[in-house]
Amino acid sequence: MNTEFLSAYMKFILNTIKHYWLTLVTMVAISCLTLMDFSDIKKTESIAHLDKIVHLVMYFGFCAIFWFESLKHSGGTIRWYMILDTIVFPIAFGGLMEYLQSAMTSYRTGDLMDFVYNVAGVLCAVVFSICVTRPLIRKFKERRQGQGK
Repeated sequence: MNTEFLSAYMKFILNTIKHYWLTLVTMVAISCLTLMDFSDIKKTESIAHLDKIVHLVMYFGFCAIFWFESLKHSGGTIRWYMILDTIVFPIAFGGLMEYLQSAMTSYRTGDLMDFVYNVAGVLCAVVFSICVTRPLIRKFKERRQGQGK
């Protein structure tokens, strides 16, 4: 292989880890939680559809963190590829996790409704990120520029 290509590829990987480390940690945590066996834990029925709420919150958090890191990296500017990355990737990741639950484990099953709640969490995070996170990052950036930093 061309060493120039490998060097550029390694630089890209290291830059991705540098700017999106929290997103990557969140992905690892979701992967572990999704594929773990929770059959030993006593189930509680005190909250109806608790598992669906957990899916919504997990993917809201994942996507909100991804948006935060993307907006921070871009200085609060939304670019077209960010929309694609921060919506399509978390949804595809949620679908992959549901598939892996049924394909790789005997104690978990993939569930279409879990995936629907994953998507709902992603979409809620998009709205939150555009309406709340983006203005905060822009305000912070303007404040820093006003201080001459």
